[in-house]
Amino acid sequence: MRIRLQPWSQEGNRDYPFVIVGLPINPDTSSPYVSVVSPKTFDTGGNFRPLVRDDGLRDQLLADDNCSNYGIETSTGFQYYLFRTGTPVNDQGRVAKYAMTKLGLKAKGTTEIPLSTVQIGSGGWEDDNDSIPEVDEAFCNAGSETSMLIKQPAPATRTYIRDLRRDLTRGR
Repeated sequence: MRIRLQPWSQEGNRDYPFVIVGLPINPDTSSPYVSVVSPKTFDTGGNFRPLVRDDGLRDQLLADDNCSNYGIETSTGFQYYLFRTGTPVNDQGRVAKYAMTKLGLKAKGTTEIPLSTVQIGSGGWEDDNDSIPEVDEAFCNAGSETSMLIKQPAPATRTYIRDLRRDLTRGR
């Protein structure tokens, strides 16, 4: 999943940008249909930064209800994951630029996943240098929902297997 983020301030803030993703929960297992896997990166003009999972910031953000305007709120139907940069990012003069954030999603199990909504939010954390998320330090400035349908691959046919063998023997 690729998410395009843009700075929202000209003030030169040094915040920790974050992405919060709500994945639909399978009612049969009480866990999401998919899991978030590597790579998780935040790209600022070719300068890829790893993203770190931050459950404390996620919990504070949801408790403050700061993202409810964007559809991100405590819900029995979603499991939320928050990923942020490991260091603050200066957004001075970068409002017209964007950063591509990449999150890998992987289906769990072998069952087909029904058409599901994925919630996506983004924002920043203005830490007061104690590395502890506190009330009113984190904010959302965007949110979106998208649909996802993951089907299991069709079983290999004889034609597919024949063509695969041919390609392998020809070195393709």
